[in-house]
Amino acid sequence: MSKKEQIQQEIKQSLKEKNELKTSVLRLLLTAFSNKEIELKKKEAGLNEEEEQQVLKSEMKKRRKSIEAYEKARRQDLADKEKKELKILESYDNGDQQNKAENS
Repeated sequence: MSKKEQIQQEIKQSLKEKNELKTSVLRLLLTAFSNKEIELKKKEAGLNEEEEQQVLKSEMKKRRKSIEAYEKARRQDLADKEKKELKILESYDNGDQQNKAENS
């Protein structure tokens, strides 16, 4: 199962659980996948695992930059929200999980 399919299933689950933050983050990630498919002209074939991972890393990087900017602006409430979103995205990061397993 591709990341995109997994995320689609998890959106359904988070909707049932009424987890608005997770639903929102996953919808944004799904949209990012779709935008990348359009950019690469792969709408029919879909993204491969490496391309999905690149999109995920990009979204995580955006959250990290936002956290830094909000903390500099002393907007801890917004920084905390971004940290929660980042944590959700990190749960889908294969590279991070592999690194953790290798370091253990």
